Order: sequence, then C-alpha cells, then structure tokens
Amino acid sequence: MTHLNTIHKAVCRHYNVDYKEIFIKRKFRPISDKRMMFFYLSRLLTDKTCEFIGQYPKKITGETWNYCSVVHAFSTMDDLVRFDKNFKNDVDKIKIICENYKSDDEKLYNFKDKLINAIEVGSSEEEIINNLTNLIK
Repeated sequence: MTHLNTIHKAVCRHYNVDYKEIFIKRKFRPISDKRMMFFYLSRLLTDKTCEFIGQYPKKITGETWNYCSVVHAFSTMDDLVRFDKNFKNDVDKIKIICENYKSDDEKLYNFKDKLINAIEVGSSEEEIINNLTNLIK
C-alpha cells in the first residue's frame, strides 16, 4: 500500500512544484490541478477515506480539506483521465515515481525497524553498527 507522503512527493516531483504549494487554498488552476491529482491518486492507490486524505495537508500547511473536496477532485480527475490522454500519461508517470519512492520508503522503514529492534534487544554499539552497515550494502 502506498503512503500519502509518497504520493505527495511524487506529484510534486512530476510537476516540479514546492512541497507546500499544492495545498495552498487557492482556486488558481495550475495549482488546483496538482492538488486534485494528489487527491485522485490518494483515493486510487490507498485505502484511506476521503476525510483522512483531506486532513493530510494539515501536517504541511495547517490547512485541511473536507471530504467533499476530495470526492470532487476524484470525480473530476477520473473524467479527465478517461478523456484526456495528457492526464492519463501524467497519472501513469506519477504512479511510476510512486513505485520508486515506495521502494525507497520501504527500505527506510525496514532500516528504522531493525535499528529500533537492535536497541530494544540491548545489542552493543558495535553490533548495531555492524548490522546497520550490512543493511546499507
């Protein structure tokens, strides 16, 4: 399952926009399209509710979006993807970026889990460093 953070990074990278910019509450079309793409892919690639997805931007900008905004974005983007090849290509490219980020994120989470486990077990510093070195290779 893809994380919202992964989708957010992928959309920003694909459109070359600032991490916070897509969640600024403006109806300026070039920005709102990117935000709607985030909402669309979030519904498509995760099992999160529209309400949960609408709360995600709060961590970044302090702004929240109600579930109706997410539903509207999904519906609008779904139509665009079906009828506009450019949007369909954008979706496909962003999904590939998500997969690359997802792979990196999973490695990071594995790394974090193993580090926490080693500390909890009471491994020595040398053992922890050796284990981490093996994980990095």
